[in-house]
Amino acid sequence: MLFKILLTHSKTKVLIRRCFLLFVILITTAVIMGACKGGEITDFFEAINRYGYKSTEPLGVKNVKVDTMLMGGYVYNSVPVIISRKDEYTYLVKFLSIELDVADVEVEAHTTLINGSKYLNLNLGHDFAFLQMGNNVDNMLEIKLLRNTISPYVKNEDLKGWLQKNGNNEEYTTSEDYKITIWYTFIFEKVSIQKALQVQAVELEKRRTELFEGCYTYFTYNELEKKYPGDPLLKTARENIFSACKTIDEFNEYILHFPDDPLCEKARLRIKEIMVYKNDSTNYNTAIAANNISDYLSFIDRCKTAAFKDSAQQKIGILADGITVESIEWKWTSGERKDALQLIYNKIDYSKNEIRLAWYQEHIALYCLSIADIGTTEKGMSYLDKLVERKPERNILLDMYISKGFMLWSMEKNEQAIEVFRLKINDIYDGQEAVTFKKALATRYQSYKDQGLVFPDEKKTWKRIKKL
Repeated sequence: MLFKILLTHSKTKVLIRRCFLLFVILITTAVIMGACKGGEITDFFEAINRYGYKSTEPLGVKNVKVDTMLMGGYVYNSVPVIISRKDEYTYLVKFLSIELDVADVEVEAHTTLINGSKYLNLNLGHDFAFLQMGNNVDNMLEIKLLRNTISPYVKNEDLKGWLQKNGNNEEYTTSEDYKITIWYTFIFEKVSIQKALQVQAVELEKRRTELFEGCYTYFTYNELEKKYPGDPLLKTARENIFSACKTIDEFNEYILHFPDDPLCEKARLRIKEIMVYKNDSTNYNTAIAANNISDYLSFIDRCKTAAFKDSAQQKIGILADGITVESIEWKWTSGERKDALQLIYNKIDYSKNEIRLAWYQEHIALYCLSIADIGTTEKGMSYLDKLVERKPERNILLDMYISKGFMLWSMEKNEQAIEVFRLKINDIYDGQEAVTFKKALATRYQSYKDQGLVFPDEKKTWKRIKKL
């Protein structure tokens, strides 16, 4: 009911008509590029045929002779046109196609003069379209296409008479006081006919190249091969198909389709890489399930995928950061002596956190001496070397000399042990004037004895050490 009331109001009717006209005009303006690619006309004849104003009659008879200055080639945004003479009053306008499989179109045209302006009547076959020809200045020609949006305003008038009144204007004001644009304007560059044909050839080659560059399926490739057998650009199409392959099945399909193509070797290599990746992925998940440093290290030794290696290394660092003095001592007191020692080594090797150097060096020595295995002790000494690289303070370094001497002694390297002790025997600990290296050495020896440790040729060797 409300809608009916609105329609009866004269102003409302005008407003609705204006809105409708605006909608039509905007849509028509938007689709003028319907025969375009990337916002540019690629088929000028199609644009004329679809969006130009049509009439079953020309503006006038053929009574204006052809203008020889108008003949030649023209180019608008890489779209070429050739204008030539058919007879004294008739032009031939050839629209050169720059789309593959679209033929050139040649139509006849003749000139009609209205108010001093030249209008070209294009004979499209069933209808005529109309171009207003501007002046040729500096080899640039302005051509205006009469728009089909004027149709509602000339249907009851003679077109020639309408153009006499409005043709030299850019806009037409409707009875609803709305302005519409009369012309589509194009600026053509005048060139030689040979140049226009060259432009067409270049553009067609671009389109042909785009076909191959846009090929990513075997069906499209087969169609291109039928149409362009032996074309060098088929290689580009194969490369595109190869670049789209991601799985083993897809690479195998490529090899099946192109068994002699050089990329087949790359395809086989990629298949191997995928298989390695899948294997690494399985092993990585196994290592994650175990979630311990030794399994991660074993995985890294076998892994060939850098991303998995990096991830495993990060997880090792996290686990190493979580190693504490308490967790090491718990292992030791549980009888898992070598495991406790390995926790110390893991902490040193993989943790980025600061560690208590004094505690670690002392317990490396204690645990190695307690296990009493030459291989274990040699490894322990190598980790003392790693601790030294961390530049411990002087008092800790003196304690490390003591640890090193006892570890050498435990391996029956008595003379080397004595020389290590001799090197520091007269040193005094910083800030502890009552504590000499010799006293700290004796204290450590007593501690080892209290824990039941035994050293080779002990009595004789200790006697020599006490005399230092």
